[in-house]
Amino acid sequence: MLLCRLAEHAFWLGRYLERAEDLSRAIRAYEDIRLDMPGQLAPGWQRLAALAGVAPAATEPLEASAFVDRVILDRENPSSLLGALHAARENLRRARSLLPSDCWHTLNSVYLRIAALDAGVPPAELRAILQQVLASSRELAGYVSAGMLHDEGYAFLRIGTHLERADMTLRIATIVAETLMPAEEGQAFEDVRWMGLLKSVGAYGTYRHRYHARTDFESALDLLLFEGTFPRSLAFGLREIDRDLQSLPQNAAVRAALEACRPTEQIRTRAALDAFVRHALPLLATFSATLHRTYFGDLASTLAGEGLVDVRSGVGRSGEGTSDRGALPGTSR
Repeated sequence: MLLCRLAEHAFWLGRYLERAEDLSRAIRAYEDIRLDMPGQLAPGWQRLAALAGVAPAATEPLEASAFVDRVILDRENPSSLLGALHAARENLRRARSLLPSDCWHTLNSVYLRIAALDAGVPPAELRAILQQVLASSRELAGYVSAGMLHDEGYAFLRIGTHLERADMTLRIATIVAETLMPAEEGQAFEDVRWMGLLKSVGAYGTYRHRYHARTDFESALDLLLFEGTFPRSLAFGLREIDRDLQSLPQNAAVRAALEACRPTEQIRTRAALDAFVRHALPLLATFSATLHRTYFGDLASTLAGEGLVDVRSGVGRSGEGTSDRGALPGTSR
């Protein structure tokens, strides 16, 4: 028997940990591009800031210190780095009975280090901290895989992780497309941009292993969207979510919402990618809302009556509201 609230915290823990990892990786890749391109061609910070829901005026450049303050150190914004880590920490604190104790020590350590920073942090130190976030994410994944019961709580955590990974991959592919992805063949510093795109989603090494020296738009999209053996691809993530859903009760509506998120045709051009992402992000939001309604929200409340959820029999209790982009239960997004 699993408390509905614990299942919800496990789900959002997975989402926030993945959000912090993906944002850290994207910032590092973006900084690499800025270092490798001449000053007049180096991209500004505005597009990347949109990943954290920050929308500075298009006519005003976003300075590095303002970027750090708003995208990395804003604890009140659950899409910033510190905000995501804070939300993950709170969800972990409330679901500590489900996870190995080492998870708390690892997450709390990296959270406290970032919380102690200010906007004037030297670039070298910031880069080292972003690397620590990535290393801590891998460490946490190891603790969870090797030390957590592979039960319903584990399933909800994995669903949150893969859902957030799919969401962030699609957002990176559009929000930073004009800087991390060449819009046309022969664009200046095209190789730097390709490497930036692939590094930003953790796919560079795998791409080189699969395609060697080849770099083209179609093969990159195939790896990121359709490669079922690549753990960071959309196809892999949706398949893993469906696998975990099969172990949960009352899953018909949730699995139907997930099935609608799958691409129905090959995506080979920039225009096709943009159209697919505009279509897919709302569908992922619908899936998240359906999952929440089924296991944490209104439907769970209807099924329950006793305040507990037994995910083997489908008994549920109403959870606290969360928006699709991941507000900590009881907070706004």
